[in-house]
Amino acid sequence: MLGKFFQERLTVERHYLELEEQFLQFSLGLGVRASELDALIWLEMMSSPATVHGILVSRQRSNVVF
Repeated sequence: MLGKFFQERLTVERHYLELEEQFLQFSLGLGVRASELDALIWLEMMSSPATVHGILVSRQRSNVVF
């Protein structure tokens, strides 16, 4: 969701199969195997936890309504 490649309304808990289908179509559009793309995403997230955390915190702050 961080990359905004998927619709914001979708949640893993309620829309897993729809998200999985979108991910498969995305990887197909990129011309890479879904398993390789998934592994790369997780590798990047594990390698840069501070960056991922910063993005999540920033998104939470921008979604706060006063």
